[in-house]
Amino acid sequence: DSDGDQLRDNVDNEPAVADTELPVLGAIWPNDGDALMPDRTVYLSAEVTDNEQVAEVRFLVDGVATVASPLGDQYGVSITTPTTGAFTVQVEATDVSGNTAQSAVRTVTIIDNGLTSLEGRVLYRSDAGEADLGGVTIAFDGYGTVVTDVDGGFRFDNVMLEGSQELTITGQVGNQAINEVWPLDQISVISDLTTMQDIIIEPQTFAPGYNWSFANSDSFQNERGTTLTLGHTFNYYGVDYTTIYISDNGYITFGSELRQTPNPGSLDVDMISVLGTDFVYGYRLEYDTNTERTVIHWRETRIPGYSTYDYAQLVLYADGRIYMHYYDVDYRTAQYKQPYIGLKSTASLTSARQAIEALQAPVNFGSATDIRLSLADGLYNRYVGFVPQANGSYTLYSGGLGGYGHQWGMTDTDFDGVSDLDEILIYQTDWQTADGDSDGLLDGEELMKQTDPVAADTTVPNVYLLSPIQDLTLYAGQTITLRADAQDDGRIERLWYVVDTPDGTPQILESTELDSVRYVVPDAASVDIEVHAEDTAGNQSQTATYTFTIKSAPQNVDNQQPPPPPAPT
Repeated sequence: DSDGDQLRDNVDNEPAVADTELPVLGAIWPNDGDALMPDRTVYLSAEVTDNEQVAEVRFLVDGVATVASPLGDQYGVSITTPTTGAFTVQVEATDVSGNTAQSAVRTVTIIDNGLTSLEGRVLYRSDAGEADLGGVTIAFDGYGTVVTDVDGGFRFDNVMLEGSQELTITGQVGNQAINEVWPLDQISVISDLTTMQDIIIEPQTFAPGYNWSFANSDSFQNERGTTLTLGHTFNYYGVDYTTIYISDNGYITFGSELRQTPNPGSLDVDMISVLGTDFVYGYRLEYDTNTERTVIHWRETRIPGYSTYDYAQLVLYADGRIYMHYYDVDYRTAQYKQPYIGLKSTASLTSARQAIEALQAPVNFGSATDIRLSLADGLYNRYVGFVPQANGSYTLYSGGLGGYGHQWGMTDTDFDGVSDLDEILIYQTDWQTADGDSDGLLDGEELMKQTDPVAADTTVPNVYLLSPIQDLTLYAGQTITLRADAQDDGRIERLWYVVDTPDGTPQILESTELDSVRYVVPDAASVDIEVHAEDTAGNQSQTATYTFTIKSAPQNVDNQQPPPPPAPT
């Protein structure tokens, strides 16, 4: 390291000039002034680069530093947000030469309650059926009244409540005044103005700024659905759609009015079946759409004759990806109703095969009471994904078990440098295990090194003796530096030297500096030197045995006295 900047000359861009450039801080999240939900696990992230090499990145939360996990140029830490008030975030990055860069201090506030609006929908009027859903007055205690639009939609802004709330619906049916309060144990289909059910107000499950909409299916009028205008264009088998039709029977259709059926496999329409079967009703059909993706929940649905609920979710991304997630699915739903899961396109129908992506049945969710894997937060834990291909069809992208954190893409439960969402949907790694293949490298580090995080490392290191050079003559009593280098697709854990003389016992020399150790040459004819290396997975390798000739130490003539004169004769 000629310039003393902690970089070896063979990796230093300017080996004769000490590095004085500061690391460069790029995009940092959260931003100054952002507002986050209380008591949520979030992933703070920063992009950091350096002209040489980044040594460490620290996140200071309210002044307390935590070392970040790296993933390429991205660094991050997971924290739990406070329950009230605000907190500060600052990023510090230091390179191997000790140059440190700091970001400005960012202040993040905590939202008292993250829900900012309540949207609902009247799905049926006993005096007008589904023909005219407008003009219904909705009263929400403390938030005034609104009137539904022609499609039955209504909205209350700036809602700051949680839990089950009552909505009062008022109106006139003929000469009969209506003043109903929901929720109710039982509602007469003849005398009521609407069959809207209880609306639950919840804090946001995902990132701040998403407003949930609740389209509550009718518990008395089975086989219903709703129309949803997407916040983005979704291309399905080569056709762009901005509107979908959601059935309470666990599927959606494209391109025409909703085709409602208890047997979605019989439909010759463009459709996605998430858990398609004859549900008795969908107690809560929830959806959320923005410019990037649309999320639909079939929540607390059930088949006739049973009281246990099924939970399913569909995510449509603007780039064409499709993901289906499942939480509780009662085994009787699978055994007795054989729900359909898959994609179907009328453009792909042929006489030889009903669809390129044929609907699959039955779905095997096991024979236990349900498929619950007991995630504490109750989010979806099974998933199936499809990605669009260049030829217009889809291929199965992933399948198996997994789970989400509270905020999409911003939770790293196992602190391995990869978000839970990316582990589940992109890399298929275990979101709860930091080192999936137990080879001593975090999954994020393996992805950065482009090695396989789910397959144990079996490649041995490459190790080289750098000093002394071959055929160099050594001298007894001389102090030399043994130096070696080792390369591995993972990380070198240990490097040591075995030194042996013909008439002695082999010595094992090891240093905390890893690549070098000091050695005093013995008074012997020769010495054999080997270098051994071991990576974090336990794979070992060694160099050949190098033999060096040893000579006696040369005499220093300056210290020699002239011989005495001969004695007189």
